[in-house]
Amino acid sequence: MSYLVEKSIPFCIRIRECDHLYDGQSSLSPKVVFSNLQVGEIQILSKPRGIPGIWAFVVATRLVDGKLLVLITSRQPKQTLVDYAQRWKIETLFGCLKSRGFNLEATHIYCRDRLSKMIAL
Repeated sequence: MSYLVEKSIPFCIRIRECDHLYDGQSSLSPKVVFSNLQVGEIQILSKPRGIPGIWAFVVATRLVDGKLLVLITSRQPKQTLVDYAQRWKIETLFGCLKSRGFNLEATHIYCRDRLSKMIAL
């Protein structure tokens, strides 16, 4: 991740509940930092936090299944969850096309015209 910061490449990365966030004095897991977060609530930490090698903004929400979604970003944290949701839609589509039912890779079709016809069907 430090490479991304060095090259000024914007990023949004999901971290685990067991990773640690450093505030300059102490290090706590997101599970502890966001323990009061209710399902659907969003919390953005006011200052960047340190994770190994970089400092980044942190935003979190509690998902319907009770799990914590914690994202670190180099961008404006208010837009991060919206961007991540869009990315997740794309990941789900690719997952369906590749391995969950459609098995696009198993067709061994690489010609653009043939692929577009097959997808249209």
